[in-house]
This record gives sequence, C-alpha cells and structure tokens, in this order.
Amino acid sequence: MNRYKTKANKLFDRFRKKVNSSSPLKIESAYIEKIKAASGLYVFNSEIEEIKVSGECVIEQSYIHHIIANQKIRLLDEVNIGTLIAMSEVEAEGCLIKVFRNCNSRGNSESKTNKVKGEIVAITYENYTSSVLDYDFHYTNILNKYFLECEKAIECHYFISFAPFYIPKIKADVMFIRPYFNTFVEVLEANTLWIENKLHNKDLMDEIPSICDFRELVNKQFETSKMRVEKIKAKDLVIENCDAMLIQVENIVVKENCQIERLEVSGTYEIHKSSHVVQLYVGGVQV
Repeated sequence: MNRYKTKANKLFDRFRKKVNSSSPLKIESAYIEKIKAASGLYVFNSEIEEIKVSGECVIEQSYIHHIIANQKIRLLDEVNIGTLIAMSEVEAEGCLIKVFRNCNSRGNSESKTNKVKGEIVAITYENYTSSVLDYDFHYTNILNKYFLECEKAIECHYFISFAPFYIPKIKADVMFIRPYFNTFVEVLEANTLWIENKLHNKDLMDEIPSICDFRELVNKQFETSKMRVEKIKAKDLVIENCDAMLIQVENIVVKENCQIERLEVSGTYEIHKSSHVVQLYVGGVQV
C-alpha cells in the first residue's frame, strides 16, 4: 500500500479547483487542486494537490501532494506530504514526507539556518541551506548541497554530499562525497563509496526519490580540497583527494592525491602514482 495516498473511504464536503486568498485562510474537509495563500493558512482533514503559502501555515490530518512554505509551517497529527519545500521554520509531530527540501527564501543555498523541531520521517531529505540535524529524524536518503551538521552518527540508504559536513560517523549502503578540507568525519561505512571531486555515475541520482536537478547539484559551489577521515570500511571504494588512517575494503581504486597510513584489501586494488600507502595488506599479508 502506498503510504502517501489518502484513504479510499475518505469523504470531503467540498471540491474546488483553485483558491486564492490575501487574508488568513481556513480549509476543512475539502479536496482542492491548488491553493495560493498570501497570508496565514490552516488545513484540516483535507487533500490538496498544490499549496503555495507566504504566511504561517498549520496542517492537520491531511494529505498534501506538494507544498512550498515561505514562513513557519506546523505539521500536526497524521500529515502525509508528497514534497515539502520549506524556506523557514518547520515544526512537526510524526509527519510522513516523501521528499523534504530545506532551503532559503530564494530556493538557493545560503548560510541561513532553518530551524526544524519535532519528529520528521522522510524518504529523501534535501539539504539546500546551512542545517543542523538536532531533532528526531528518520531519513532513508540524504542529499547535501550546503553545510550539514549532526552531532550523532547517521545511518541511511543513500548519502550523497556535494558540500562540507560535520558528522562523526556515517553508515550507508551507497555513498558519494565530494572532498573538502572543512568536512569533519571520523568513520565512513558503505557497500559502495566514492570520494571524488566529480560524480561520474550520473545514474546514481535516478535511484533516489528527489526533486533535485542533477545539473544544479554537480555545479561546484566550493573548490574541492583534501579531506581527512580516520577510518573507512567498504566493499567497493574509489577514493581521491583524501587522507585516511585506516581503510578496510574488498576492492579499491586509489586515485590522485591520497595519503593512506594502513590499507587492508581482500580483493583487487589500484594505486595512482601520486598517492602513497604506508602499510599495504593484501589478503592479510603485508606487501
């Protein structure tokens, strides 16, 4: 069952195609294709295809296909959302979102931090502004386009980062990281991991529910620089422009500008002439 579909037996009192309002708006038990609210908005027990709201917004027991919120938004009690683009504060109580984008008021990356409170469950979190994950979150996939910070370890399916982040440990099935000197991470664990200046596998983005434009992600906002990590554990690893104390892998390609203190390989390995491995172990035997 698709968790993002409204219950089949749900009945609405009102059906409208479009609603435009310059004053505070209250919607209850209605199905509406499009709402444009210049002031405050309250939605209860309704299904809305599209919402653009400039004032503060409160949604309760409703399903919203797509919403752009310019001011604070509160999601209360059984709220399901297809895509949420939040440009200010978000306060949630156990809502379910397919794609949650945290960005600034112009939709671009800025240093402003949008405060998120409560609990959010989302298939994909898109970070487009300086963000701190200091709330209760459950994200299957994380796409990072700006600065991302979390004081605890993160575990997810896909972790894709084109910008610096501050996270002590990340465990993911698939991971791509563009290296930066101001990225702080101690431990990385993945089945497949790329640490490279450029994302070469464009098909990777097709596997993630997202509203991102691939071209805007791969455009460099910051100049890449050498990053450092204490430990990497992976099945397949491609590494570039990165220093590491310990790497444990099955298969590895060490590209340009890497310094690795200890490398333990159980399968195949390639090491670029510009990179240096101090201790190399293949199948448990030092080479």
